[in-house]
Amino acid sequence: MKQILSLLLIFLVSCQVQTSDIAIQNVNVVDVESGEIVENQSVLIRDGIIANIKPYDSGLEAEMVIDGTGKYLIPGLWDMHVHFRGGEELIKENKNLLPLYIVNGITTVRDGGGNITPSVLEWRSQIEAGELLGPKIFTSGPKIDGSDARWDGSIAIDRADQIPAALDSLDSLG
Repeated sequence: MKQILSLLLIFLVSCQVQTSDIAIQNVNVVDVESGEIVENQSVLIRDGIIANIKPYDSGLEAEMVIDGTGKYLIPGLWDMHVHFRGGEELIKENKNLLPLYIVNGITTVRDGGGNITPSVLEWRSQIEAGELLGPKIFTSGPKIDGSDARWDGSIAIDRADQIPAALDSLDSLG
């Protein structure tokens, strides 16, 4: 009897319809590791994370179902060289660019230094909290430069012994 109950439990669990927040159905997935296109897949997303990719199954339940027929799904792209800068007068314009990264498939950016670091750090927190649409942001903070810094907002140093303090100031920004 115990074996029958165990088998029944396994059967019931395997028959459960997998639910998710978003299901992208019948999409072609570009597998960048193998270089292959895996056709007619269902991509299940839970809490903003891909939970499963499996062959197309029209019986999936999700809060939002997206028909991916004839479309392709790729991993998120990274822009490895951006600069959020322009001073106080361009903070709004820089912030308004953030959703454009996402709609163009760029899910992560690396900010190589600018002069609006406090705003960039605030945006990063808002994005992580789901309050602002934008890419994941890796930032170095302001640039370290010589005493005649070319870029506004740079940390100016004249001597090698000033480097540790400059790095500590960047570290304190997070």
